Amino acid sequence: MADHRQPTGVGSPSFDCSKATTLTEKAVCSEDHLWAKDRAMNAIYLYIRGFNNMKGRKALLADQRKWLQHRNSCGGDSSCINQSYDGRFQLMKGIDISVPVND
Repeated sequence: MADHRQPTGVGSPSFDCSKATTLTEKAVCSEDHLWAKDRAMNAIYLYIRGFNNMKGRKALLADQRKWLQHRNSCGGDSSCINQSYDGRFQLMKGIDISVPVND
């Protein structure tokens, strides 16, 4: 089967895989579909964070940390990690950023 994917110039998750310590981080680093989701999640998170005031950013950060704990509870189970990202994408889709809020 031919590989028709186009190169993106991006070849790793949003974090340094040489510093990966958890089973989850190692799984994300070893599977391209997971590190691609990690890259996308990081970009979406940073984009949404830019539309929040300081209070909103703190709440978003707390929620993101809670989600990371959930994702990390998957250990090296790539199916669980994949589902965790998919669920988080659905939640992020529902955040209203139509009106930027000043600090």
